Amino acid sequence: EEVLSAYVWRGDVGAPEMLGEYQRAPDAAPALRTEGIWRSSTELTVTMPVRDSTHAQIALATVVFSLAPENEAFAVLSTRILASAAAIAALLTLVLAMMSRRTIVRPLVSLVALARALEEGAAVQAVSRSNDEIGRLGSALMRMASAVASREQAIATKNADLRRVLDNVQQGFLILARSGRL
Repeated sequence: EEVLSAYVWRGDVGAPEMLGEYQRAPDAAPALRTEGIWRSSTELTVTMPVRDSTHAQIALATVVFSLAPENEAFAVLSTRILASAAAIAALLTLVLAMMSRRTIVRPLVSLVALARALEEGAAVQAVSRSNDEIGRLGSALMRMASAVASREQAIATKNADLRRVLDNVQQGFLILARSGRL
């Protein structure tokens, strides 16, 4: 079914004599071409010499093939490839979203919770330590929380000492500045 037409000529391109033809479409005009293969978007034309047993050229044969089945198969295959690529892209997007949620969003949420606990003055718990930027940020936040807690403890101790002194003094204090001002 792919053969649209076929022609056989005796002689050369300059003075051809048609020996036979086959045409699927009655309006197809025979085209005598030199030896070779030509392709358009809808047809493939092959022209080759016909040789006798001594390899002498006795005729020239041309066969025109339809590329419609191949074009249709190519269109179907292109659609399948596009659909497959879209499905793979969607799957990869889903996998990357899940991985980013697990490796980025969850640790960041725990760091935000830790920062809120520090803001409220609550005791902080250790965050998971990973070896990436978020893990290093969590470690730095834990060190900062530890430093803040030790400073608060030192301030509380100093305040307690000062309160003890002030509670045990029956008189007042005079403070003299270096400039001599009382």
